[in-house]
Amino acid sequence: MVALAILYRCFVVASLTTILAAPAGGDADSSSPRLALLRLHSTIFGNDRLIRVLLPPGYSRSDQRTRRYPVFYLNDGQDLFDPQLSTFRHGGSYLLEERMRALYAQHAVRPIIIVGIDNAGRRLRPNEYLPWPDTTLRPWMPQPHGKLYPAFMTQEVMPFVQARFRVLTDSANTGVGGASYGALAAIYLVTQRPGRFGRLLVESPSVYPNDYALIGDVESARSLPSRVAIGVGTNEDGDSTCIPAHPPEAEMMDVWRLTDAIMRRQRGSSTLRLTVVDCARHRNMDFGARFPGAIEFLFGP
Repeated sequence: MVALAILYRCFVVASLTTILAAPAGGDADSSSPRLALLRLHSTIFGNDRLIRVLLPPGYSRSDQRTRRYPVFYLNDGQDLFDPQLSTFRHGGSYLLEERMRALYAQHAVRPIIIVGIDNAGRRLRPNEYLPWPDTTLRPWMPQPHGKLYPAFMTQEVMPFVQARFRVLTDSANTGVGGASYGALAAIYLVTQRPGRFGRLLVESPSVYPNDYALIGDVESARSLPSRVAIGVGTNEDGDSTCIPAHPPEAEMMDVWRLTDAIMRRQRGSSTLRLTVVDCARHRNMDFGARFPGAIEFLFGP
């Protein structure tokens, strides 16, 4: 039976200290997560980018050298850790390092490797995430290359990470997620590579391009992840005033449509968690505020 939880939550945004660490370092500070930065060259997209890997506490301890960990791939790596590096600086950051440190201290989540995949920059980001043109995008991009994203992820990013870090590779321990266009890319990925991902995080997804072609892909997918977390705010448009009970915006109606498609397609084989936050906007700080509940649902103890 599909479990649907609608949760209203509010989180305090904490400060962030970024730690740059080598992926195979010593035992120092084994009680905290550590951030490793690596450069990846993509033959598929013909460019370079940073891969930001947040390692769990104790990853480099000598007594943990053979342990393997679940892995969670997230789009828009620039937006995850440092507000000064975010693609859209006015929207803040997810502050993942600080949030994960708190979750580990509470034993609320399993030790997990989080892989932030940088986008190609604000101007070229839609080119990599959109499988189809978005008629609302300015400037107009008539031929985006988002249909290459599944190959980029499964043929370049995932082998790159698996060769350097001790990640589990089965679907139950592999997740992917993103927000906005990054959420669209994540949903498209799991529909095009069925059985590879058992966990999916979707924040304020853009599902409307090409007359809601993404909904059709969900409905026709051979399989979908067994756990899906979806988050959205009631003020995605960022109105200066917000009335909690005001009529749903178009973005929220799109989320209902996506949620319904997943529930009907899975017919009881998925557990879905829907989080709706009154007056939350379409920005990184709001995506990050919903992250602790989502990651606990997807990779809880």
